[in-house]
Amino acid sequence: MIAIPRPVGGVVGTGTYDTDLRDPTRCDSTKSPFGRTITVTNLDNQRSLQCVSDVVPDQGVDDDHAVVLNPDAFAEIADFTEAPVPVRVTW
Repeated sequence: MIAIPRPVGGVVGTGTYDTDLRDPTRCDSTKSPFGRTITVTNLDNQRSLQCVSDVVPDQGVDDDHAVVLNPDAFAEIADFTEAPVPVRVTW
């Protein structure tokens, strides 16, 4: 039996940070499924991280961005002066 790979969900958009987000393992993403571990990749430098999507789609506080990260998490993929950055979010 040949395994057929499951398609990966994902979106391309912008990523930024918010000092109100206290937990670096959680992120606000209205574009991805709630509670899912997502991978956020900075398209400018290919650095990436994983976090758990913490906002129910269509009920987020910042629908302008594909993802909003804790500042410590954002620093893993970009410098603060670059925000917002182009990102790919996959799950």
